[in-house]
Amino acid sequence: MTRGGDGRPWHDPLPNSLLVIGEGIEDCLSIAVARPEWRVACAVSLGNMRGLVLPAQITHVTVIAQNDAPGSKAAKLVAQIVAGFQQQGRKVTLLRPRDRQVKDVNDLARRGSHSQSERMSP
Repeated sequence: MTRGGDGRPWHDPLPNSLLVIGEGIEDCLSIAVARPEWRVACAVSLGNMRGLVLPAQITHVTVIAQNDAPGSKAAKLVAQIVAGFQQQGRKVTLLRPRDRQVKDVNDLARRGSHSQSERMSP
């Protein structure tokens, strides 16, 4: 996990903070390198992500999603994760590569994309 621009610990983020969370360490590290001002956490698995208890100060969550097949078990679990964070009253953004031929954010970063944000869709 990275603490982002404010450097505050996990249990004591600033009010109205953003947390970017992903399943894979490679995806999270790619985002942390590209956007060091963001607080980034790796859940290691979608099951772990679903069970996370976040501090109340985290009001916006960006979920790094992989390009799993629509209707797959993983895609359904991501939808449940998003719904769970929304039920907690958090604003949720889904971040995944627009190019369906790319598996994940790390694949996009490894391609040496000159502008990852142009190739990502919320």
